[in-house]
Amino acid sequence: MVPFEEHLILVGDDATVLDEAQRMLARIGYDRLQGRMVAEPGAFAGHELERTIRIVNFDGLTLVGSDERTILDVRDTWEYETGHHRDALHIPFHDLPERIGEVPRGRPVWVYCATGARATIAASFLVRSGHEVVLIDDFCLPGDVPGEDRVPAGV
Repeated sequence: MVPFEEHLILVGDDATVLDEAQRMLARIGYDRLQGRMVAEPGAFAGHELERTIRIVNFDGLTLVGSDERTILDVRDTWEYETGHHRDALHIPFHDLPERIGEVPRGRPVWVYCATGARATIAASFLVRSGHEVVLIDDFCLPGDVPGEDRVPAGV
């Protein structure tokens, strides 16, 4: 994750999307935007991406056995306590940099939050930390319990 005091530069192919990205970043504390650049799709063609992140919805959890993945719930504690996947390791998004050592290595980490925003940032941080990551870009609002193995609130 990028420290909040760092300056950011946004790059994209649509000014409207960049406006929304800037608003979303400001909402979570990233308000030191250094600049932005709108570029045509393919403007950076020929440059290799360092890594890619597979994106699935909660239905994807059934495709891989529980011994072949780690599920990471990065929602706040109060959200987690309203219901969570039975196999989920819970590390709130804001604690992930300090608790990265708790995330097992050697198998993919499937990461989720309530709407996908925190999970997306957490996924990027996990990739930079050397983990193989699958982003669950789906909704898991308070009271929702994702996947087949459900643990309702209070359990």
